[in-house]
Amino acid sequence: MKYFLVNPNSSSGFGKNIWLSVKKELDFRGISYQAHLTEYAGHAALLAKQLTKKEYPVELIVIGGDGTLNEVLNGISDFSKVLLGYIPTGSGNDFARGCRLPKKVSDCLDYLLENPYSRSIDVGVCKSQGKSFRFGVSCGMGFDAAICQEALVSPVKKVLNRFHAGKLTYAFLAVKQLLLCRPADIKVRLDNDRNYSFSRVYFISVMNQPCEGGGVRFCPGARDDDGLLDVCIVSGISRLKFLLLLPFRCKSIQIHSTSPLPLHRDGESGGMQSDLQVGLEKTTLKIASPVL
Repeated sequence: MKYFLVNPNSSSGFGKNIWLSVKKELDFRGISYQAHLTEYAGHAALLAKQLTKKEYPVELIVIGGDGTLNEVLNGISDFSKVLLGYIPTGSGNDFARGCRLPKKVSDCLDYLLENPYSRSIDVGVCKSQGKSFRFGVSCGMGFDAAICQEALVSPVKKVLNRFHAGKLTYAFLAVKQLLLCRPADIKVRLDNDRNYSFSRVYFISVMNQPCEGGGVRFCPGARDDDGLLDVCIVSGISRLKFLLLLPFRCKSIQIHSTSPLPLHRDGESGGMQSDLQVGLEKTTLKIASPVL
């Protein structure tokens, strides 16, 4: 039995039409499945939690954007009993890009139904103010988080999504936030033994995948199956030299900022925070994906 978790509102409502085309193909092929359509923010997490409490292995297939996938990751009760499939219908789709999944919905569905290949991936976990959240793509503080937070409520994204140009939202908002953002001084501790201080930090991004923000390759060498996190810090430079990036690689990182900064997890807002701990879940997650 395949369980589909569908966000019908992904990509400004196109998600519903995509699901109807998927459903038609499933019925044509005689595939046994159950479909659950999300109705509100957080519903995907609740559904994933309920479905993965079963005693037997469960195949979950997510139809939605990176935000929907993030909800599902945070709802899964037991990674060891789940095979995760993904059909991306968002505007950024960085998780699918990092996993090298097919771009077309029909190709993704064919892969899930016909291809036996799967692999195990790392899942990130970030902790702040006593709360823990998982992420599949990245989490970050500062400039990139401010872009993500504004993108969630920006009417620009909705308009561009209707023309299948949602990725331009991030470019538009990046220019705006670059003019508005205020750098902060931060301290980081890598793997509990390496300490660094940085002044005038515009952002720090902790990556499980190479890209965020609709394909921006902050850490091109990042892999989701190497047991490591890749860290990108932009510090002490002018706005005109913003593309000068400082990379690190670690299993865990602790971050302290002298002033609260915006926080995101897979593009979902985490509010304003001064302290953040990031690591990896002890158990990997099996996904339907080509072997990289």
